[in-house]
Amino acid sequence: MKRRPKKHLTLQKALLPALVMLAAGPGHAEVPLGGSIQLFTGVLFGGMTEYVYERGREQDLSRLEWEENFVPFLDLIGEFTIWNIFLRVSVLTAIPIQSGRMRDYDYMLPDSGARSHYSEHNAMFDKHLEIEPEIGCFFSAGRFSFAPGIGVLFRSRKWTAADGFVQYPVSGAWSEDTPKQGMAGAIISYEESTWFPTINLDTSFWINDRFTLGLTTVWYPYLEVKTIDSHYLRATRFHDEMRGGTGCLAEVFLVYSPVKKTGHYFMASFGYEGLFPTKGSSGIGAMGYDNGLVWDNAYQSKMVSHLFWFSIGIMLYPEEIWPPRPLR
Repeated sequence: MKRRPKKHLTLQKALLPALVMLAAGPGHAEVPLGGSIQLFTGVLFGGMTEYVYERGREQDLSRLEWEENFVPFLDLIGEFTIWNIFLRVSVLTAIPIQSGRMRDYDYMLPDSGARSHYSEHNAMFDKHLEIEPEIGCFFSAGRFSFAPGIGVLFRSRKWTAADGFVQYPVSGAWSEDTPKQGMAGAIISYEESTWFPTINLDTSFWINDRFTLGLTTVWYPYLEVKTIDSHYLRATRFHDEMRGGTGCLAEVFLVYSPVKKTGHYFMASFGYEGLFPTKGSSGIGAMGYDNGLVWDNAYQSKMVSHLFWFSIGIMLYPEEIWPPRPLR
């Protein structure tokens, strides 16, 4: 989800070691290696909405909104560099908590866009795991640094809706006055597995020896999403598959160095990500005994995700920490 700035490095500085090695010959070759370890923590807020459509129509048959609000997370990043090429791996995990509410809207009345059923439950956030390898290069021009890269992101999320209430009219459309029936225990769970390629660009502006300001932009040219929607009261599971669509990410960050060139930097960031897959296919099956899925061509599925986050963290560069050097 997040990208991290490279240290300020001019293109001439990146290529100079290679030119020196070539001039000195193989007996004097030393490959300039480096790397960093980065640890961040913060909170996620936003959510995901899943839709069910009748094929060929834009009117929702069902819409479920899952909130992911104020969910704390940890993000660990390892990075290896050679000259101006970097290889980076990021692992992010969230802490399971109650993340808000889940709201379920149904529009099942024939020839009508009126709401037929409504329910609302506590959204228990069970899992948010991301793994992202990335490769790219970095260079600078004046006070600006650039780090284009490509990668692939794997993500797994899960919610469980529990307790709350339902409003199911005996006949006709739903209204605010429809009696509420209290619910207890797990009602619905939603699990999502997603992967997509990433095209990334970090742009940093070196303010002075203490501060660097930057912007990360990422484009997801293709999305593949698979979901399992389990309805416990109906003992029914729905499998949705969506292939295609697009997404984007933008993040503003500020890096602070407390002491010049001591190998540790602090960073704060704020970002947004949106995922917009195309409509996909939907299958239905029973929970419990595995009797297979029935794929119904009459219906299509879709999901849309919006996430914001704020994070703070520390970046450690071992080649600046060891061997020790006097502070200056």
